[in-house]
Order: sequence, then structure tokens, then C-alpha cells
Amino acid sequence: MLLSTFQLDGNDALVVYGNVDLVYEVSLQLEQAPTVVTSGTTRITSMYSDNENSFIVNFVVAKGITTVELETPQKTVVLLIADYDTATNLWMPTIAGDGELAEYVDVEASAPFLVRGPYLVRTATLSSDGLALTGDLNAEGSTVLTVYGPSTLGSITWNGRKLEPVKVAGGTWQAEIGTSGASIEIPDLMKAQWRYKDSLPEIGAGFEDESLVIADHTETTNTFPPYYGGPWILYADDYGFHAGNLLWRGTFQHNDSLPLPTAVNISVSGGIHFAASAWLNEHFLGSSDTLLATNNESWPVTKDMLVDGDNHVTVLQDHMGGNLAGQIVCCTPGGRQRDLQQPRGLQGYYLVGRPEDKQFTRWELAGNLGGEDFPDKTRKILNEGGLYAERKGWHLPGFDDSEWELRTPFQGLDKPGVGFFRTTFNLNLPGNHDVPLSIVFEDMPGHYRAQLYINGWQMGKRVANIGPQTSFVVHQGILNYEGENVIGVSLWALGEDEGDLKIPSLRIERGGGVYEGGV
Repeated sequence: MLLSTFQLDGNDALVVYGNVDLVYEVSLQLEQAPTVVTSGTTRITSMYSDNENSFIVNFVVAKGITTVELETPQKTVVLLIADYDTATNLWMPTIAGDGELAEYVDVEASAPFLVRGPYLVRTATLSSDGLALTGDLNAEGSTVLTVYGPSTLGSITWNGRKLEPVKVAGGTWQAEIGTSGASIEIPDLMKAQWRYKDSLPEIGAGFEDESLVIADHTETTNTFPPYYGGPWILYADDYGFHAGNLLWRGTFQHNDSLPLPTAVNISVSGGIHFAASAWLNEHFLGSSDTLLATNNESWPVTKDMLVDGDNHVTVLQDHMGGNLAGQIVCCTPGGRQRDLQQPRGLQGYYLVGRPEDKQFTRWELAGNLGGEDFPDKTRKILNEGGLYAERKGWHLPGFDDSEWELRTPFQGLDKPGVGFFRTTFNLNLPGNHDVPLSIVFEDMPGHYRAQLYINGWQMGKRVANIGPQTSFVVHQGILNYEGENVIGVSLWALGEDEGDLKIPSLRIERGGGVYEGGV
């Protein structure tokens, strides 16, 4: 496969690459059969066709880079053959020209060099003093820097340090460059001091919160009508909530004069692989976890769960995003468009054993704080959902958790519910280093869902009974590499087994090496 072309010591050079042990063929138009000089690990065979003035090179790619010089009286053509892995470390940095189009290659700029060795070449500057390169290295110890270009190259510098290049062939220079070997220390989250607070106060008696929205719409433009229940439409999009966890809170009356409801029947729509949990007052009813986009559950009710007066059914559900057009319904008339409108929320709600006029009297909804009018204009609407912790800003830096209980996510919860855990850790990474870091959950199944926040930014969601992701990369701009960082974890326990109630472990891991140089 063709990678690029350039001038090597005044000669045309063609750079090709391929997978190791595969056979390739290159055909070049030459006026006569050339003299072939090969240097490298790839062995070639060749033939010349007088009828077509075509010189054909066959080769099986080996590791490394091979130089093939094709010399004729008219000109010399150089063929550089690399395997795929080697080609990923080949760079053709741009040398800026003059004028408004100084950075545009083949207009004002040029790319006269091929560079091999560094993990990344960021910039290249050519002057009367020589070639100045900046970039990154990802290997401890030394790396061989190879520069292919003009043979008149005076000197080479790497990140401002002058090198001692050796000319190994016409237009080919080599020098050793190395990392500083700086120490990289990573904090241990298992030994950190964590603080904890319950994040499901909505199931408590007398709970009130202004962030709950009254769900009182009786009409919807959605093409999917409710299955049963009423009179209210409980579709989150109709109330301005389009992502993140959703919490529904329904109220009904009970006393000795009213029939005892025998079950709470709910049809929840959250998207494929969503989950939901329900409570009657502070009694856990159960969880729904399905491969389907919508699921119906009927949870039994016993008399001891009820109180005289207001009773509350709380449903916490996951929001797995909207469907793509044609994701579920494919080829029926209007099917693709209808997929986009599949609601997220409750498509049915009913108290089994109660007459129609003794059903729910009120529903409330919590989504991301402010809904479409979200206050965090930096992290934006997809950063948060409707958990109490998210609505109160527990995930944000600067929140005071000093009065919270000392407890780790590895101790977890005592029963199904939602808890929020916070801790801090310090980094002191050396300058001019790029150290990719990830937060890694232990790959142990459990019936829980966890959201990870770093300095207020949601970095991912762990669905422990489905997966497969356990490692969440924290990209540039999120971490403070020279000071304190805040990590927050929401733990939603959907089951009652020990593995459902806690996160086995959390670690900070380096991923992909350490990159030093032109950061």
C-alpha cells in the first residue's frame, strides 16, 4: 500500500507498507532495467518488461524498513518498504513556507523529510542551522531517530537538544534520542479516604424538593400512546428531560376504607439494556433489567408496606438514549420515523386491586437539573442525569462533604438503593510528559450500575452485569496533573446479593505508555 512520496538525496522516493508475511507487488515505469541495491530485512524478486518499460518488484514484507535503490543512467528511484507497525512510526512533518498559505503542502509549504523512530513528531523547522524537530517518545531508554532527506543536512535537534547524527547512507541520518526516565507515581484509590451519602432520599416520608417537576400533561405529540393508566403522560421528553437517569414519584392515598392494592404494575421504557428499580414508600419492590427497550413489571404489595394518607411509588430508571431510525422497526410504513419517537419513561402505571377512581393522584419527575435550561454550560446537558446527587452537585469540585459518613464504595451499600461516594487524590506528574490515565473497575459481575465523575465530568457508566467496559480513559483537560483531583462515584444497587451492593475495586492505571517530549 502506498504511504507517500518525497525526495531522498535528490532522487524520487516511494514509501510503501504492508502486513508482515504477505506478498506485494510494485510496478514502476523505467526506460531500462535498473541496477538493484537492497538494504534491509525484506527480500525481493524483480523482473523487467521491455515491451512495457515496466520494472516489477515482488516482495514478502518482513519487520523493519528496507531500502531498495533502482539505478539507471537516467535517474535513481528509491523504494522504501515497511511493515505496518513500522509505518505507524513514520512521519512527514511539514516545513512551513511564506505568505498566507505557509502551512499548505504543495502550495507554500513542503514535506521534504521522512522521519522514523519517535512516537510522535509534532513540528519541524528547517533553517541554515539545520533541522529542528519536536515531538514525543514513548519508550524508556533510547530510541533511534532516522531522518531521510537531503544529504546536505547540517545538524539535527530534538526538543531543543542538539544531536550527533551519523550519515549512514546518501540522505539518511541517524541519532539516538532518549527519555529522562522521570518517576511516575500513581495514587492508590483502594487506600484513599472515601466519604458516602445516601442518594435516594426520594423514598423517604415527607420528602420535598423543588427540582421535582409535576408530571401533569394529559396529551402528547408522541406517536406511541400509553399502554394503560392515566390520565397523565409520563414521557420524559415531554417535560424537557432527554438523557441520564430518570426518577418518577407517584402518590396515592390509602386508609382502611380503601381496597388494598395487591401489586404495583409499571411499564418502563428506557432503551435496550436499560434497568429500573421501584420502591413503595421505603420498601424495595424489585428491579427490572432486560435486553428489551420496554419492560412490564408487576411487583406484589403487602399491607405492611402501606401507611395511612400519602403513599409514594418511586421508580428509578436508566436512559440508554434515543433509538436510531430503523433500529427496531425496519420495513413497515413509517417504521423508521417511529423509532426516533420511542418514548423514555412510564408507558403504563396501575395499582392492581384498586378501582379506576382510586389510583394515583399525582406524579412527579426528576431529570438533569434544569432540563433543557441546564445551568452547567461548560459540561452541558449530557453530563448529568436525575440522581439526587447529580441534582445537588455532589459530583462537582468544591462541594463540602466533610460531614458525610466515612465509607468506601468497596464497602458499598446495606440494601438496594443509590449511594454516592467521593474522595480526592493528588497527582504530581513531571512536566513535558503526557501520561494517559484510566479509572478501572474490577471485571467482576454484579447487579449494579455505577457512574464515574472526575472533577465534575462524567467519564463513563459501568453496567456490571452486562459490560464489557471496565476501563474509562480520562482524557486531556479533565485532570489536574499537578495538584488535587476529585472523584465521585454513584452506586445504584439493583439486587440484594453481596456482589450487587458494592464495587469490588477501583484503580488508576497508566495506559499506552508514557509520552515525553513536546507536550
